[in-house]
Amino acid sequence: FSLEWSRIEPEHGAFSRAALDHYRRMVGTCLEHGVTPVVTYCHFTTPRWFAAAGGWAATDAPDRFGRFAERATPMGIGDQAPVTGGAPGEEGYNMGLMGAGIEQMAKIHRKGVEAIKAGPGDTEVGWTLAVVDLQPADGGEERWQEARQRATLDWLEVSREDNWVGVQTYTRERIGPDGKIGPPEGAAVTQTGWEGYPEALEHTVRLAAGHAGVPVLVTENGMATDDDEARISYTRGALQGLARAVDDGVDVRGY
Repeated sequence: FSLEWSRIEPEHGAFSRAALDHYRRMVGTCLEHGVTPVVTYCHFTTPRWFAAAGGWAATDAPDRFGRFAERATPMGIGDQAPVTGGAPGEEGYNMGLMGAGIEQMAKIHRKGVEAIKAGPGDTEVGWTLAVVDLQPADGGEERWQEARQRATLDWLEVSREDNWVGVQTYTRERIGPDGKIGPPEGAAVTQTGWEGYPEALEHTVRLAAGHAGVPVLVTENGMATDDDEARISYTRGALQGLARAVDDGVDVRGY
């Protein structure tokens, strides 16, 4: 589950004790029932005041996120903190949503990691990346290498300093000599217009583990459809591919 920064810090510098208590109860209930909580510190939404001040691209964004992580981290019960934290989440291929480049987001991430690590417990921390299975089409090898480096590999390199990396995968995209091309003719597509390609999960998990050199958590996977049979088929294929990766020694900690 994720923390809602807007609830915890609704105004700049004003932290809600009620919101912090709410998440403290969630963590406590998990621990009481033998469940390891996986806590995401930021998943897409941000406070209005933060967005108005420039959002993730602002010069002081790292300090602001670090302060939030510092206040949110002591939610553990006694000396038992959440075992896994994500900070700040959702980087990688969809960074246009955040409006900041990798250097800035890496600074923000490192501030969050420092704050979480300084809190109670022995917390394992990483961030989760939206990883599309990029594949070269005929004549697109050079463009594919450039796209994969910029959209995936550069971000995975940041994860080398973390305890794990989260992988969000739904589909593949093929890169031709002029850039991205659509799904192959006759391919099944989802309600979002993406190709239904369950093999993408195995490919991206192997890539993430190999390039980052840390354990993997599959943090998002699936397809947008109202066809349950299609969803079952996709999920079965994705999990079969994930099992092949695990059998080959890839350290996958969760799905």
